[in-house]
Amino acid sequence: NLYNYIRNRIVQYNSKHKRYDDKAWPNFEEMVYIILFLALLKKNDCYNQYVPFVTLDEFPEIHYFNIEKRNVSWNILEHLASHLIDKLLDYIREKCIDIASDSNNRKMQLLKHFLNRLAEYYEIGIVTINYDNLFLQAKSDWFTGFDKKGCFSPYNVLMRQKWNFVYHIHGSVHFDMKNDQFDMHKVYWENDLGKKFNQNSSGRSSNSTLEGLSFPTSNIIVGYGKNYQIQRLPFRIYY
Repeated sequence: NLYNYIRNRIVQYNSKHKRYDDKAWPNFEEMVYIILFLALLKKNDCYNQYVPFVTLDEFPEIHYFNIEKRNVSWNILEHLASHLIDKLLDYIREKCIDIASDSNNRKMQLLKHFLNRLAEYYEIGIVTINYDNLFLQAKSDWFTGFDKKGCFSPYNVLMRQKWNFVYHIHGSVHFDMKNDQFDMHKVYWENDLGKKFNQNSSGRSSNSTLEGLSFPTSNIIVGYGKNYQIQRLPFRIYY
């Protein structure tokens, strides 16, 4: 419940100060960033220049992995953020599988009809920041930047002159890191969403910024600090 505790503290603060706009309840991306920023303040290392000016309230003790009761530390907060991102991907994959298995899904039929009609008059290129595969469920033959073996080709993206593509510039439910022996963070495309994915962003080295923030190495880009997170392949090629 550490996520709920942090979110509820923010909601209470916003309510107290009568922030009843859309910011009263933080969204998922904001929450991930807030958790990572709290981890930064918890680190208290020599590179953290915020510490002399900031005093954090004590967190309640938590059960970590249901085994031991511990104080909340920076590495627990970073682990929480990574865990949340992985769980989000699992959830969206399940939703995409459910939609694909429903052959009578009227909304999907409407999407297919819309794109087919559009293609009669235009060549289509879609750039999306969503992680789902709904466009590809409607048009499975569109180019994604990956070849039939699931490998990403920067050359084919940069030199492509044809349309009929969909680029997931913040990542996709199909993105996977297969622990390649030469590059354990290399992103592949996995067509079968029912397979076991090797996202495990909590078990990978993070991307640290000059300001001291550490972003998980994930299959997707979540939260703020996207200018740092897009430096990896394939994200920077899309941009």
